[in-house]
Amino acid sequence: MFVFSKTTKSKDTVQNRLGEKITLNQFFDEHYYPHIEITKQQPKHDWSIYNSHIRRELGQYLLDDLTNPVLDVWVREQVLKGLKRSTVNKHIHLFNRLLNLARQWAFLPLQSQHQKNIKKLRVGDHTQRFLSDEEIARLLKASQATQHPYYYCIVRLFLLTGARHGELRLAKWNDIDFEKRIWTIPRSKNGRARRIILSTPAIETFHQIRTKTEQLLLPTTQTDYVIMSSP
Repeated sequence: MFVFSKTTKSKDTVQNRLGEKITLNQFFDEHYYPHIEITKQQPKHDWSIYNSHIRRELGQYLLDDLTNPVLDVWVREQVLKGLKRSTVNKHIHLFNRLLNLARQWAFLPLQSQHQKNIKKLRVGDHTQRFLSDEEIARLLKASQATQHPYYYCIVRLFLLTGARHGELRLAKWNDIDFEKRIWTIPRSKNGRARRIILSTPAIETFHQIRTKTEQLLLPTTQTDYVIMSSP
């Protein structure tokens, strides 16, 4: 009796997939999403993009029918709806990943003249504008006039560290190493940890926040948030 080896079975399965008729929705739900639930830190982001911008528009197409003319129309319609080009590029990035994995898993041929990855849209050069000394002075003066106990310190830290709103909002005292003068952000916008070197004024501002928190009779243990909600 002849017994197929695991290698032979696996190869036959891969070859058979090329003839399998499967829609994009089936591929996403049954293959792609179960895969990224294990391999990606934030799979819900892909889930949200797919359901909002791909499922209804392209999900009923068979994988073989998702040719470049179809995909070009999908991209163009998003732009006509008023979505930012940078946002559309995020959707394109996800779709290209879907195509690449479909090829890798042999649901699609490795190469096709009619089903190439979508080119991302050109986005204008990002321009940075820095506040002048006069604008910074006005901003700090205005922040001091508010009733919020932390507002001035928050604005000051943004200016001194370049941190994002969410990073400061989620900061805890055990993220701040006063001795080494380092603020460790466990997960930044790109999903990775990053460190901010703290200047003397930044260190002083953190101490001011702690003092204000204690005056409000709120906790300041290592596991507490730096910016607390006042009672």
